[in-house]
Amino acid sequence: MRVYVYVFLLFFILGGGIESYIRNRSKQATFIWWPEALSHIETIQWYQYLKNKFKQYGYHLETQDIHPPKDSDIVIWAYPKGDLSDVSDNQYVVGWLMESPISLKQPLSKEDDQKFDLILTYRTDLVDNKKSFFVRIFTRISEIKPEYWQTPKKVLVSQIASNNLGQGYEERRVAAKWFLENVPHDFNLYGSGWTRIKADLSASGQIVFDEQYKGYVEDKSKAVSESKFVLAYENATQSDYITEKIYDVLKAGAVPVYLGAPNILRHIPKNCFVDKRDFKSYDDLYAFLKNMDDKTYEGYRHCAYRFVQSDYLKQTYIIDRVVQCVFHNKKNDFYDWWNKIRTDVSTFFTHIWERKYI
Repeated sequence: MRVYVYVFLLFFILGGGIESYIRNRSKQATFIWWPEALSHIETIQWYQYLKNKFKQYGYHLETQDIHPPKDSDIVIWAYPKGDLSDVSDNQYVVGWLMESPISLKQPLSKEDDQKFDLILTYRTDLVDNKKSFFVRIFTRISEIKPEYWQTPKKVLVSQIASNNLGQGYEERRVAAKWFLENVPHDFNLYGSGWTRIKADLSASGQIVFDEQYKGYVEDKSKAVSESKFVLAYENATQSDYITEKIYDVLKAGAVPVYLGAPNILRHIPKNCFVDKRDFKSYDDLYAFLKNMDDKTYEGYRHCAYRFVQSDYLKQTYIIDRVVQCVFHNKKNDFYDWWNKIRTDVSTFFTHIWERKYI
């Protein structure tokens, strides 16, 4: 038995030295993120969680301003305009594709696809579980605040979204114009860019616009909680493209009226939201919302409350999925091999110590 103990100790002494050497061999990773967000990314909890997960695998993860991509063993490309011109074939490059179809078309072109060793996509139709794997769109979902679920409702319907130029925002404009022209006092409008539609309204519509348009909102969850229903319209109609638009509403105690991903029911239970596609006109939609009884309304909220507390919506769940995909599919290098051997041998000697093999 004493011999086993000596071998065990020798193994760990030598192993510690080898591990220390390998760890100092610049095992670093780069996370390519939006340049304008780099100044405060260190304060974001999900990013710290991601860094800690990489650290468990022996990698020091930093953004591109600290770790230039050309110097890293692993590069995670999460910014659609990120530069990959300096990466080489011996680096492991991961494309984390979570942007709108407006700014990042999928599937990628053959030329762009060849830049990546691994692709993480929200598009279930593009997943082959060989090179491309499913990861739900990463959304910055706020935590549930019980007080928001108890907030008295001040308005029937709100729309809290930007109005940018382009076809992807057209249905948001159609909705805002209809409510302002027809039932303005049952409607609040928040977000940037909405002054553009004022000139398109009737004289009476322009008057109520100044009353019902609330501008940019500092606390979106509070504004949502004060509404019975909130229009949650994506800026693109694409299967599996589901963003914080609906999740923010579900989290804050209102009922979403959703328009976007055609396969929304694959991701969110039907009883959690009102599907805009079920109504031929805004007259029909408004009548349905206005006349909904309390029991039906609370049924939507009950379903939403159960759903938003599931692990599926936790940011840590998504990060765990990303890390799993990266290190499960990455070819092991010497450090990974050594770490596995060290763990296996440690387990073997532990069993010997516990007299399971003798």
